[in-house]
Amino acid sequence: MFWYRFIFFSLLLLVASCASNVPKEISSTPVPEVGLVAAQKIIKAHVGKPVRWGGMIIQIDNQQEKTVLEILAKPLNTYGQPLANVASPGRFFVEFPGFIDPSLYAPGREITVYGTLTGLRKKKIGEHSYDYPVVNGVKYYLWTQPVTYGYYDPYWDGYWGYGYSYPGPYWYPWGIHGYYGHHH
Repeated sequence: MFWYRFIFFSLLLLVASCASNVPKEISSTPVPEVGLVAAQKIIKAHVGKPVRWGGMIIQIDNQQEKTVLEILAKPLNTYGQPLANVASPGRFFVEFPGFIDPSLYAPGREITVYGTLTGLRKKKIGEHSYDYPVVNGVKYYLWTQPVTYGYYDPYWDGYWGYGYSYPGPYWYPWGIHGYYGHHH
């Protein structure tokens, strides 16, 4: 019983410590919360309001004075991380001053941004004209996948004469070391 409690509280502390390196602007929802669809429909009512949106990077465009990221939006969990395998409400642009390394902020990576709405910009997706809400980015957090470490039990590999093999390796819960991300 002691070990179950020890493992439970260790995991609880691990999760709490992993969430603590996420910037406050990313981990908390601005009030009032402006959704992407609402911004597309009535942009004039939302210009200048803070937003916290996230999703998957589709494209990065480093320009002379700024970097523009095209993001496929996803709903966010309580820590501000985009949810996988959930339908997207649409796309948006986020602009940051200066240069952002496209090898690190590559298409397919998850990102959450905090900033203010500045308006809409039209861009074609194929032959379809699409209204992108534009966010003036203040903070961002680039998410990565959980890092796992495994444990293999050599007693289950047929070598010991049991006549069968276990398809190891074993994965144990305390080997998951949380989310490590890059933020600004």
